[in-house]
Amino acid sequence: MKLVKDREYPPPWLFGLIYLATGVFAAFESTVAPFILRRAGVPVDRIATATALIISPSIWSFAFAPVVDVGLRRRSWLIVCAGVSALFLLLALLQPLPSGLSTFSILLIAGMVPNQLITSAIGGLIATTVAQESRGRAAGWMQAGYLGGAVGAGATLWLAEHLSVRLVAILTAGMVFLPSLLVLAINEPDKNPSGNGLFTQLTELIEEIKACLRSPTFLEGFLTFASPVGSAAALYLFSGIAVDYHASVRTVTFVTGFAAGALTAVGSVAGGYVCDYLDRRLSYIISGVLTALASLTMLLGPYSQANYIMGSSFYALAGGFCYAAFAALALEIVGVHSQAAATRFSLLVAIGNLPITYMAWADGQGYRTSGPRGLLGVDAAANVAAAVLLLLVLPRVCSRRPFSRKVLTEPTV
Repeated sequence: MKLVKDREYPPPWLFGLIYLATGVFAAFESTVAPFILRRAGVPVDRIATATALIISPSIWSFAFAPVVDVGLRRRSWLIVCAGVSALFLLLALLQPLPSGLSTFSILLIAGMVPNQLITSAIGGLIATTVAQESRGRAAGWMQAGYLGGAVGAGATLWLAEHLSVRLVAILTAGMVFLPSLLVLAINEPDKNPSGNGLFTQLTELIEEIKACLRSPTFLEGFLTFASPVGSAAALYLFSGIAVDYHASVRTVTFVTGFAAGALTAVGSVAGGYVCDYLDRRLSYIISGVLTALASLTMLLGPYSQANYIMGSSFYALAGGFCYAAFAALALEIVGVHSQAAATRFSLLVAIGNLPITYMAWADGQGYRTSGPRGLLGVDAAANVAAAVLLLLVLPRVCSRRPFSRKVLTEPTV
């Protein structure tokens, strides 16, 4: 596959704007949908069940990722997927509630699947249009765009108080679809220059995926991403321990909402730049150590609102670094010449979601036995122990040199 020239590389920040298409949809599901359902009189237990079903494609939708690697260009798939997910979101918002809860949930699940494929497409695009030495920045901006979707969720909530349901539905769907059009600014190389038929493309894709799964590099990535390092799982639990630190409702709203979103985005962008100048495997391990340091800082402090603000803010900043380091390392593992770039990236993302789940559970068990300090202690200990283990198991992490400022042309498996 021929790489584009230096002057044709898309700017890293462009991927952040494009990824708003996924960020807005994800924020709608996690924030706006539960609010709308509760206001419509749906019981909390049913809201929880519906939410779990709606977000479930984030776990299994990687199985559809190969679609993005065949047929249309990845940028075309991205626009199609954004359009389909926006349409389903529009239809979901027009459903009468609470009587239409089942239809509302089914439509959002149907919209979530193509929306998740946007992640596959954008991962494949970065892998094939961005030089290796700039992928950290692209990864950082990509994660910042995802987190920036919270702004879209806030806008939807505000619009819902001032406009009709139909108009809110149209505007929200527009916030999902319109960012995807920016992908047209990317000069994507032809992923099928030989003009092979669909069957041949699928055969080659399957063979590449098989070779990828057998490669030491992918196994190393699997072990790294399956570990607790960089999971930043405690981010999802800080609002739940606010009462232990005597934090007011206003403080919790600000710290875990606006401030956390902004700091995590800043950490993502800054972390992305760091990953372009430091070995990315080492950067990922460092990101996990930073979250451990944030947990320890909060653990050793008093049960006070000030400690809650400082500790959770430090953790949010470190969490952003984790997200950027994860995406940057995943893109490095995907390599340069890869027909299955989107599929390989999606597999790594799926693996990376595992520790978030089990660490959230483990942190909760720490709280059950020893309160907030137990939660923070478990989170810090798991990250440090896993970081040390990875350094011992993967000693070449410390010996690999950072990428030079030249374009890599050799394939990476």
